[in-house]
Amino acid sequence: MLTMRQKKALTAEIQDRYSKATKKGKARILDEFTATASYNRNYAARILRLKEGKVLGYARLSGKKVRYVISRKKKVKRKKSKERYLSFRINYLSLIP
Repeated sequence: MLTMRQKKALTAEIQDRYSKATKKGKARILDEFTATASYNRNYAARILRLKEGKVLGYARLSGKKVRYVISRKKKVKRKKSKERYLSFRINYLSLIP
């Protein structure tokens, strides 16, 4: 059983081969990928078709045309504000007689 990180690395490697292959080649690549990653065949084909920068669709938001594009941005880690909690806690404790 592969971890999620290993599956993502495997997917990244196989995506280029899959996009350049013929129909028979894609079938073979898909067979070995589903056996290795233990994904459903339809899900695996969908993952392999997706590429960074590929346009998924268009929409209109407040009169402007917006394009939905696949990107691989890293998640932004939020900073926790300890200052508010501490000041609230100190004020709360000071009210206790």
